[in-house]
Amino acid sequence: PSGELPDLMPEVRDFEDAGALDGGADGLDIVRQVLQAATKAGSRGAKVFLEVHHTHPAAFERAAAALGAGGDAGVGDGAAARALADVLLLGRGVQLTRTIEDFFGQPRFVELSVE
Repeated sequence: PSGELPDLMPEVRDFEDAGALDGGADGLDIVRQVLQAATKAGSRGAKVFLEVHHTHPAAFERAAAALGAGGDAGVGDGAAARALADVLLLGRGVQLTRTIEDFFGQPRFVELSVE
């Protein structure tokens, strides 16, 4: 998310491409663009691997669970999770396959497939 850029470690903030670090207000601007492109250019079953903000794998999981549970309260805020699923194209061309931790055990990657 844009608001976190000033607090990044200098070795990240000063040397990584700003476009790769700044995903907009919710940190998902680039993710949305990649997923939209994947639904247009990717064949059914194509895999998409993304490195994302440490909070995003759980958000993907909540959104996917809301779709699978019909947005029941058992997966948290069902309406918010369904809205996120819609924004991430989950159930509309993209399916969450799994989330993956980095070498430090932090949630960092999502694997998706084109439907």
